Parts: sequence; C-alpha cells; structure tokens
Amino acid sequence: MSKWLLIDTAYPRGIVTIYNNKLLNNYIFFEKQKTHDKTLSKAIIKILYNANMKIKNLNGIAVGIGPGSFIGTRIAIAVAKGICIASKKPLLGICTLTAISADEKKFRNNGFVICNAKNNAMFVLEKNNSTIKVLSIQQTNQLIKKANFIVGYKLNLLNTKKINILEKKGPTAKGLFLALKQQINKNGIRDRTFDLMPNYCK
Repeated sequence: MSKWLLIDTAYPRGIVTIYNNKLLNNYIFFEKQKTHDKTLSKAIIKILYNANMKIKNLNGIAVGIGPGSFIGTRIAIAVAKGICIASKKPLLGICTLTAISADEKKFRNNGFVICNAKNNAMFVLEKNNSTIKVLSIQQTNQLIKKANFIVGYKLNLLNTKKINILEKKGPTAKGLFLALKQQINKNGIRDRTFDLMPNYCK
C-alpha cells in the first residue's frame, strides 16, 4: 500500500494522517468541528512537511465519507477531490463508522458502532452487517440489548447500562488505515475522484 494520505472530518475530532510503509505515528487531530474548513488544508500542509513528503510522493488519498456531519463530510471530500484532480492521484472513500471501529478488538465480539445522527436518531453499524441503519433512539436502545460492546459518538443518549462502551469523537489513524486496507482488499484501488459522494443514510 506504500504511501497514503488519510483524511476524515465527519465528526468533531477531525484527523489527517499519513500511512508510510507501515508507519502511522504521524497524525494531526483537530477538535473544533466548526473550523474544519479552515483547519483541514493547514493540517495537510503541516503533516506533509513533518513527514518530509510532497503530494507527488503519495500513492493515493483516502477520505472518510461518513455518515456523519453533513458539512464536515463534504469539506473533507471537497478538499481531497481538489488535491486528486490537481495531482492526478487516485481517491478512495472510507466508511467513517468502519474506521471508528476498525482498531477496536472488542468490536469483533457482537459489537456495534453507534453515532449521533441528530433529530433524535442514531447511525448504527453492527458487526458482520455492512448495512448502516438510521434508527430512533428508542429503536437503538431495543437493538443494543444484545450488545457486548459499543463504540461511537454521543453514546450518553442511549441506555448503555451493563454494556461495555467506548466514546470516540472520530476515527484514529490506525482505524483509518485498517478501514483503507479493508477497502483495497475488497475492491482494489479504483479511483473515485469524479464520482465519490458522502454516505447519506436515511
């Protein structure tokens, strides 16, 4: 997989990281969701500088496509598309919920990824089920009665007593990498620069 720039701003904690031949120790988090549009480009420039790399050195760019913040997801995709159009590097989309759970071993045992979808609804991704559901809080509470582990954002909205939970404001560098690896293993490197869209779940 060589060298990839990975980006996600679908949730409050945005991230930019570089995968460079198995090294993932170079990443930048930025916490203020309302300033992702101003912070993302600066973070990309900084992380390339820190890694002593240029866009031309990359094999491709991967971006989180949500589901998540309507504006945040579109910001990351727009920036990634702009870079790929200018550099002619391939662009891949990553499911943000997959990235949030990918580095959590406990998720493998009857786990759920659940994140706030606003309007009293939650995005829900269940282990061994690739379909993301949008459920009411009441429906989600019914579903998670069988859960052993839940990772996600705004889990305080749910009845999670007796369930092992982990609150995350967004994916980690390792989670993004593992989600990218899954995507490449499944579909190969198919450039999505001109047709990639946010993952709108209804």
